[in-house]
Amino acid sequence: MKASVPLSLLLLLFVALCPISGYTQAINNRELLLDMMSGVANYLATTQDEHGAIIDPFLNKEHQYSTPYFAAGVACLVDEDHGYGCPA
Repeated sequence: MKASVPLSLLLLLFVALCPISGYTQAINNRELLLDMMSGVANYLATTQDEHGAIIDPFLNKEHQYSTPYFAAGVACLVDEDHGYGCPA
């Protein structure tokens, strides 16, 4: 059975629940937040299609704002020179 919750919503919930789930330090720690963003960006890069769209692994299609959020996150990581490795 496939999940009906889009990946973008799960990420938003994670960020919203950071204080509850013990990730409060990420809000106040720039390097930790960038490390978390890098992990998410590197995972999402594996879900890109041939046109660069981020394909939600549960819905099997591009959904809502996944691609622009990914692009903004990667741009931030590159701007911060935070080791985002662009896939070949």
